[in-house]
Amino acid sequence: MVNKWLKNIQDKLYATTCILCNCVEVNEMALCDACRQELPWLTCACLSCALPLSSPDTEVIPGRQFCGACLQNPLPFSQCHCMFTYDYPVDRLIQQLKFQQKPGYGKILGKLMATLIQQHYQNTQFPDAIVPVPLHKTRLRERGYNQAYEIASSCATQLGIPLLIKNCRRIKATPHQSGLNASTRRKNLRAAFKILPSNSTGLTQNPRSIALVDDVMTTGATLAELSTAFQKSGTKEIHAWCVARTVLH
Repeated sequence: MVNKWLKNIQDKLYATTCILCNCVEVNEMALCDACRQELPWLTCACLSCALPLSSPDTEVIPGRQFCGACLQNPLPFSQCHCMFTYDYPVDRLIQQLKFQQKPGYGKILGKLMATLIQQHYQNTQFPDAIVPVPLHKTRLRERGYNQAYEIASSCATQLGIPLLIKNCRRIKATPHQSGLNASTRRKNLRAAFKILPSNSTGLTQNPRSIALVDDVMTTGATLAELSTAFQKSGTKEIHAWCVARTVLH
């Protein structure tokens, strides 16, 4: 009787509550099955810019799918994977992660990202390392943590891929990008990143392939600028992994 009573107390103390509906849910994602299924999953999307394709047969290259714009002007990373469209409730989770001091949400989103990445890379090799998109030191002091790091570290742990955080810096303090058009974003981000030589980061050499991790992809300007910086430093293959993709409805 006493053991049963103690077990009931332990169950209540250590039970995980769904972060969306507050029902008691014990899975490590902190999301009940119903809420997880209702998330705005991004299924059929361009493998370059991650925008939804109108149909699975749109602009098909054997084994890969690209939109017409990316066929004409490919982005500097070789492939991009986003889990969701930036819609409710994912938009709220990301906003709370970034602006309401809830870094734990980054861990949850990173675990979800890992499950998606495993599906996409079933028949191909993972990149050599994962790199979270860095924040400028001023923004990092204001927020107290980098939301991309919280997502990337969780994802890296789940996938068993090395996480690199010392090989790139954001050296230009850019204004908040929300509400800006693509050309203004690109202008703001020009020369915003610096890639450090491998001997200054403790690496024998920079990895041949990396996955850049960020929370939201809107125009792709941030990922493109950082990808270009890595390419100039000698990285041969760059992938982009994001939690959500902004889509105009």
